Amino acid sequence: MSERFNPKPVDAILLAGKDPGKDGFNGQHKFSIELGGRSVLGSVLDALDNASFIDRVVCVGPVEKLKDKVSKRKKDYILVEQKGTLWDNVSAGIERQQQIKGDKEVFIVCSDLPFLTSQSVDWMVINSQKSPNIQFP
Repeated sequence: MSERFNPKPVDAILLAGKDPGKDGFNGQHKFSIELGGRSVLGSVLDALDNASFIDRVVCVGPVEKLKDKVSKRKKDYILVEQKGTLWDNVSAGIERQQQIKGDKEVFIVCSDLPFLTSQSVDWMVINSQKSPNIQFP
């Protein structure tokens, strides 16, 4: 008889920063681009809010620009000021998450994925716990 797999919820680290020295897309953050009447970031936030296996979201980016976008959301959002390069921001997000929760598992996602869904987030979290492979959207 096989044991039933019960995935455990994890925290997400949302990378919403901009690389220094890059202008973004037409001078704006990619996450603020609108597709179908809504921002790319709004689509990603909805996917994370509705994912069953995401506890809270550590959001690394320009805190002042993100405050209004994450307020009144379903999940708890912890804002961390962007540090510079992509890897600096990944590190800052993981460090903050570890201070809060101390778990080693996190789900790292970028803010420029307009077609991300809560189902795909849950699928990646579940499958990353079933196997040691890295899953990424």
